[in-house]
Amino acid sequence: ISLTNLLNHFQTAVWLPWSVYLWESVLRKGSWKSFVLLSGVLLIQFLGGSPEIYILSAGLLFFNGIAITYSEDRRRYARSIYLFLAANITVAALAMVQLLPTIELILESRRQEPIPYAEAVNWSLRPLSLLNLIFLDKEVSTRVAVGTQPFFGLGVPFFISYYMGAVALFGVCLWLLFSTRREKLFLSTLVIASITLALGSFTPIYAFLYQHIPLFGILRYPEKFFFFTYALILYIILSGLDKFFGSERSRSNKGLLCLTLMMSLIILLYIFLRISPESLFDFVVRSMGMAIPPQITFDSTASVLVNLERQVGLWFGLLLLLFAGKKGYLRNWLANVLVVASVFVDLSSAHQAYQYLLKPDFIVRGPRILQRPDPEPNRVFYYPAGTNLHPSYFVLQRQPTFQEVYSILFANLLPNAGTVYGFDYMQDINALATESYIRFLRFANSVDPEKRFRLLGALNVQYVTSFHPLDYSGITLQHHFPQYPSWLYKIDRPVPRAYMVDRAAVETDSAKILEKLSGKHFDPSREVLLDVPLSLPGRTDFSGETKILTYANQRVVIQTSSNASGVLVLADSYYPGWHAYVDGKEARILKANLFFRAISLSAGKHTVEFRYEPRSFTVGLVLSITALVVLVVTSLIGYLRGRKKGGRYAGFLSSKTETRGTPAMLTDR
Repeated sequence: ISLTNLLNHFQTAVWLPWSVYLWESVLRKGSWKSFVLLSGVLLIQFLGGSPEIYILSAGLLFFNGIAITYSEDRRRYARSIYLFLAANITVAALAMVQLLPTIELILESRRQEPIPYAEAVNWSLRPLSLLNLIFLDKEVSTRVAVGTQPFFGLGVPFFISYYMGAVALFGVCLWLLFSTRREKLFLSTLVIASITLALGSFTPIYAFLYQHIPLFGILRYPEKFFFFTYALILYIILSGLDKFFGSERSRSNKGLLCLTLMMSLIILLYIFLRISPESLFDFVVRSMGMAIPPQITFDSTASVLVNLERQVGLWFGLLLLLFAGKKGYLRNWLANVLVVASVFVDLSSAHQAYQYLLKPDFIVRGPRILQRPDPEPNRVFYYPAGTNLHPSYFVLQRQPTFQEVYSILFANLLPNAGTVYGFDYMQDINALATESYIRFLRFANSVDPEKRFRLLGALNVQYVTSFHPLDYSGITLQHHFPQYPSWLYKIDRPVPRAYMVDRAAVETDSAKILEKLSGKHFDPSREVLLDVPLSLPGRTDFSGETKILTYANQRVVIQTSSNASGVLVLADSYYPGWHAYVDGKEARILKANLFFRAISLSAGKHTVEFRYEPRSFTVGLVLSITALVVLVVTSLIGYLRGRKKGGRYAGFLSSKTETRGTPAMLTDR
């Protein structure tokens, strides 16, 4: 799981083992202490940044609780469900300080409408990737841009590696042999269902769900569902090994015989591929699905054979360990230690290269296309090569290495790499992109380049970067970097971050606003489009000056001066939670040019302060603190009550009888 492409999913997934351990402790002991610890771990997992992985983790806990209740005390299903709901409600209450602002963001984002199907099913699980569970189907190569060279197919999966070690094949086989029919039916159903969802665009089922169930219209990357599958398979492997080592000799002989037959088939397959490597070569070519240079195909075929030799050696060694352990040639503890050691060495050697332990100097070593932001705040815009202006891809005129890709990203200030240097962007790489940005993107993608650059200038964009030359009016070439190659342009007439205008018009239709902003006859430095009517004198000799005194994420202070009434436009996001104060008195914020904030000002000098004081955060903070106080007070009361009785405090959730058992999802009894 640590090899996921997106770090926030790892930050959530990594807490699953602790969640399972504490959840089983709550079910078996019923202690308040375990419940509080479980709620704390679930809270950290929830705040990790991936709600989808949290929901999948919660699903695993729910099924685990049902299975434990079934195997130990079937009368307590209601108690298991109650504890599950109580823990998640506690987490929601404690996380209100984050949850309410997130809900506010969702209401302002495009998630109110379905994500396009092509985007939603991006990063679907390729069926051939399932081979990676037991076989190394790719290798690290810093010669290619993505850093990884797959043997079967193209592109990098959502989880860079699924490999669970050579022990995975034997563990699943032993589980199928020794587990009960009910357990096999229950877990196999969950595995098949989660894999089907993870396949996404490779199965018609996901398309049907996308069309008829609204939930699937707001999710991206079906391959995430394989996290659920992965956890189930991990349990299956461990359960199979546990059942094998705990089985009687007659049953273990049956298991060893099945593993021997499987090993024989693997060896026969290896011999066949050695004798007829052209069959493997043809399979590699077909799996690529497109014309690949012969050298890459030959290299992939050779690597497949080398990795297969590695796996055969590991499988054979594991078979000998299992045989020696069950036949008494090795002490049981020693056999267990050797099996664990072999798995550790197997997984470590297979995955060490995927950490890409490179010194980061190469990122900052070369010159940047802009060394530092201008004193006057403005925005940078990356101009892609295709028809879509969203910065989700880039095309270079040469094939870079893995190191060069990241050096190029930072040197050319692609979104959002330049934020570490203080640059601002118009483009938004965000799963919760705001609705106004989506409307801008749709409009900008449909108009000619000249209108695009006029629109960008009206949105405080000053610099445009590109990996291809731009020969359009409205921009001027500033620099050309042949080593990338890349080009830097400056928009001819961008509006400043803060400015005064003396003319205002009312327009609420987003398409009409964008059309006017990009028109030849609209001067954004003199006129503004507001969401409410506003009467201004419109003097021909109007003069207005602005000076930004303080500019921070949550506070902006501007000093203004004008000879007549006008409108102060701040080219920053119009978003719930912002408050404005003119000379210390609160003033209404107007929505300007679809995106920005504006204040109506009288003639003269004024000090305008914008402060981000979201009600959602304040209310959420009060609710979170209240929930925390209730949790602490409840724990303290229980502790004192236990001290008073002279016994050890078990908690309000404790049961009359304590059930002990194997920490398994479904236990043979």
